[in-house]
Amino acid sequence: MIKTQHPWQAGPTELIEFALEHMHKGGDVDRRLAFLILDVGVETLFKTFLTLPEGVFKHQINREERSKAAKGNFPELLRAIQNSDPEKAADVPFSHIEHYHNLRNMLYHQGNQVTAIPMHQLEGYAKLAVNLLREYLDVNLSPKLKRPSSTGSFGTGDKDRREIEGRKRWTKAMFFEDVKKRLNKKEIVIVNQLYEFTKQNASEVRMGTGAESGSFTFILIRNNSSGSVFSVYSNGDFTINLGYMEKIRNPEEIDNFRSKLATIPSLSEIAVTNKYYFTLKCGIAFSAPEYMEQFKKEVLELKNAIK
Repeated sequence: MIKTQHPWQAGPTELIEFALEHMHKGGDVDRRLAFLILDVGVETLFKTFLTLPEGVFKHQINREERSKAAKGNFPELLRAIQNSDPEKAADVPFSHIEHYHNLRNMLYHQGNQVTAIPMHQLEGYAKLAVNLLREYLDVNLSPKLKRPSSTGSFGTGDKDRREIEGRKRWTKAMFFEDVKKRLNKKEIVIVNQLYEFTKQNASEVRMGTGAESGSFTFILIRNNSSGSVFSVYSNGDFTINLGYMEKIRNPEEIDNFRSKLATIPSLSEIAVTNKYYFTLKCGIAFSAPEYMEQFKKEVLELKNAIK
């Protein structure tokens, strides 16, 4: 069991470490248990972060808001995490967290019907949980991702080694080098178009710190508060950050922006999602040139409305 430096690190660390141990055992029951405990670990580390002593971390929302969110439901918890430290949250794939949490709910509430967890889902959540623990509570369980045997960690090659080593600040050059390795020619063109559009029109192009993929984010600033409109990842993901616009737009304005985007055929499902993040592969989101042009138009209207 890893030794922790501060008392508030112990609970989440023990849960995630316990889950990793069962993941490596490989049986169906162990996988189901590992997945359930990973989800508890992630939820616990978020609640722990929100209730850290004031002298440990300077939150951007007050104690009452944080305490209420820590006692609330999972979406409220995620919203508070985003608002408590927007810069840190900008690089967190919240849509992935929601996906894994929904899968956990299915496993928990329909246990007789869901009898096996695909290994790629378990491995994905394990990597994400370890990254979150390191980012929010400063505990590094990366070595625990490796199997105890000589076969090493799941996966091989430079990509997996980079994921295990931890988060880093990506540069433009690093990002596009990764893009060229992972995406096809059409997707590369789309990513380049989105980057140039961001460079020309955003208040800031914010490069990410992801362990698995690089990213850049279109940032707008209003009254000294920054909000993210969309992010593009080197694995081809394109995310509209509805939940992170609240610093620069009110709920009605965000819903109006959502409705306009929903008129783009490839983005139509954004009208019915209740998630804070809407993610598609960029090749799907911009499968036709006119979809890109309409998207740019709506983002520029959003930008011009906050001047």
